[in-house]
Amino acid sequence: MATVSIARVRAASIQAAVERVRSLSPRTALVGVLAAAVFLRLWGIAYGLPNAYQPDEPFLVGVAVRMLGDGDLNPHFWDYPTLQMYSLLVLYAARQALAPAIPALQAPGVEYLLGRLLNVAYAAGTLVVVYVVGRRLLDRWAGVAAAALVGSSYLHNLMSHVLKVDVPATFGCALVLAAALLLLERPSYGWYAAAGAAVGFATSAKYPVATVAVVVVAAHVAAWRWRSLRELPRLGVAGLSSVAVFLLASPYVVLDFAGFYRDWYANDVLWAATGHEGAEGDVALTYLRWLFLGQDAPLAWLALLGGAELLRRRPVLAAIVAVFPLIYYGELASLWQVRFHTYLLPTYPFLAVLGAYGVATLVRLAISRGGAATAAAATVLGLALGLQLYSAAEYSALLASGDARDVALEWIVANVPAGARVVREGYTPSLPSDRYRVTELWRAIDQDPAWYRGEKVQYLVLGKLMYGRYFADPARYSEQVERYRRLLADATLVQRVEGPMMGARGGEVDVYQLAP
Repeated sequence: MATVSIARVRAASIQAAVERVRSLSPRTALVGVLAAAVFLRLWGIAYGLPNAYQPDEPFLVGVAVRMLGDGDLNPHFWDYPTLQMYSLLVLYAARQALAPAIPALQAPGVEYLLGRLLNVAYAAGTLVVVYVVGRRLLDRWAGVAAAALVGSSYLHNLMSHVLKVDVPATFGCALVLAAALLLLERPSYGWYAAAGAAVGFATSAKYPVATVAVVVVAAHVAAWRWRSLRELPRLGVAGLSSVAVFLLASPYVVLDFAGFYRDWYANDVLWAATGHEGAEGDVALTYLRWLFLGQDAPLAWLALLGGAELLRRRPVLAAIVAVFPLIYYGELASLWQVRFHTYLLPTYPFLAVLGAYGVATLVRLAISRGGAATAAAATVLGLALGLQLYSAAEYSALLASGDARDVALEWIVANVPAGARVVREGYTPSLPSDRYRVTELWRAIDQDPAWYRGEKVQYLVLGKLMYGRYFADPARYSEQVERYRRLLADATLVQRVEGPMMGARGGEVDVYQLAP
């Protein structure tokens, strides 16, 4: 009897907590979700600065700084479209104008910080858009749930700290979904143009998300059904609008088509199709593992539940919301050999909306079965959201705590004699050129031992984020592992610094002294 009473008391207390949450207004809850999400993304936002530890950020910053300096708006860099580069250019021009009055804007690393803050703004905008979509799809609490699923996401929080293109691309994809649902309700030429513009915006952030256009096509078919072919001119307006916005943000795709096609094909298409060391192979299953067994697994499982229920109840809406995640997954899994979990991010607004429907489904089922079931559902949902939130908060905390490379740099400066000949590979600290004779190699094994002897290299600095990818899969990378072993055969490890790197545990910087 005592056990039953305790269980009832626990169920009652959980039920009371549920009722307190329900007593809040959705607007208040949304403000809380937004505030928490922005706080998470600002926590650790200055990570590493003024050092550019994230290897992709300098490409975007470098292009924007060069544009501001010489006035040439041709990026001469085509790994990404130019939306983010032009946005940075505007920010840097404003910084230049305001710097005399605000000296802090002249501090080293501010150019990176401004770009990261821009991505935080995109992130907040994404939460607002998924809230609006969830509210229109179901109700305001569903909108809050959708925003909370994105706001607590580890992956979305991670990329919001980085000056790259994934977060603006995700914001653009969320806009496409919102516009497509409005188009479904009111299929006017204006909404077709708006939906197309959103597609163009998303694509001008990241090329591969152009497939999000399929959402507009699905909404068109749903709106007109058997008259879809007759109404194709409306879809044509969307297509023209998307191309116009894309070219407005990336005009040199046309103005310098030869340069664009040459570099884009070599650096994006061939690279993606042939692989990236340490991030290749087993692509389809790896993405599924990241989705359903990774830090954001609650989002994926709730989306699966919500998608199944939405398909049963409102199959047309299910098709519109789910079509892009399915096709984009197929694109990543079949056309690419390269796999990075960040590539999944543009699907998150869609998964969040489906996940919010999953939350509503669980709550509805629980309420229909009584207080104990409601309390159990609230516990499960709270744990799921808490799991995501914990992973996201841990990442921000690790960023804010510093980087192993900072500690390694301090040790090197204190212990490696001035004037020493040093080689460092990727993911290691930049060394002062006025103190050491430094050569930077992306991989230490890009030169053989004979070269090191000929150059009279005295010290070698290795980063686990580089060499670790090979030793983690020695069967696939046996040649690279053997080359590292030959290189280090006569070397002496004089210092190993362990700690977080780029917000992840397990980072390591090794300093070797080479035999004369």
